Amino acid sequence: DLAFHNDQDDRPVSIIITTLAALAYEGGGDLLGVIRHIVEHIDEFIEHRDGSWWVANPIQPSENFADKWNTHPERRRKFVHWLGQLRSDLEDLTAEETTSGVLARLTSMLGEEQVTAAAEVEGITAHLSPAPVSTRRRDPGEGGERLHREPPPNPAS
Repeated sequence: DLAFHNDQDDRPVSIIITTLAALAYEGGGDLLGVIRHIVEHIDEFIEHRDGSWWVANPIQPSENFADKWNTHPERRRKFVHWLGQLRSDLEDLTAEETTSGVLARLTSMLGEEQVTAAAEVEGITAHLSPAPVSTRRRDPGEGGERLHREPPPNPAS
């Protein structure tokens, strides 16, 4: 919501993010490890079928959650950019060494209200201000464009 607060029409829809995250989830590990794994592998489940981008509905595989990416290509480009930024933000977050640094980074990623509420639940009190936005931005294609791969075979089929 923060990343697309001025671009509501082209923000990644939650059903795509949720579906891809669920497909990338492999269970086990600590929360940070699970999140890192999901973020690293989330795009491996985006298909390119017969020239069209495709994120299949797991319940109804003939339904394409990414159908708008084919008629509005900027939406896919913005998803790729958002994912690259998420990866960069997560990398920056895990490099923080102090509680105040982590809170500042989380504030810039998630917003002050959410971080303040979570910190209070954990008994952490700190003046929160967003960390400076990183000047190092990951190019969406950095490390190779991965959004054209076919998903791994489904062991159940």
